[in-house]
Amino acid sequence: MKKLSAENWLEPDSTGQILVRYSKENQDFRPISSEERIADILKPSLNDNVPKEIQDLFEVARGSLFYGHFFYPLYTLGVEQVFRVAEAAARIKCQLLDVTDIDRWSFKKVIDYLVTNKAITEEEKDSWQRDRKSTRLN
Repeated sequence: MKKLSAENWLEPDSTGQILVRYSKENQDFRPISSEERIADILKPSLNDNVPKEIQDLFEVARGSLFYGHFFYPLYTLGVEQVFRVAEAAARIKCQLLDVTDIDRWSFKKVIDYLVTNKAITEEEKDSWQRDRKSTRLN
């Protein structure tokens, strides 16, 4: 892991060189350039009708991922934050659907409720549940 200093804080963390991209065309892996990593992080965006609270959380997640380029451990923090953003957004959606006791619900129950009320599809449910399980969120 990079040991930060006044001299190296703006230099890319060499640990990031382990990141690769699979080429279907060549059926092999190749390193991801710094420019590709930054473009991948900046590509996702939120619709303007997303609540400001979620937009702010999203920018924190994206900022952590972005600066992971300079300090690799921030990638981990950024990914964790992405999952927090998703859960917060799901809970806000439930509140918009008039759920009053959402704070006591498990994340699994939140996801199930959103499927039942057609806010997310069955296909999306599988992805949400995989993410929930991989991050050990209830």
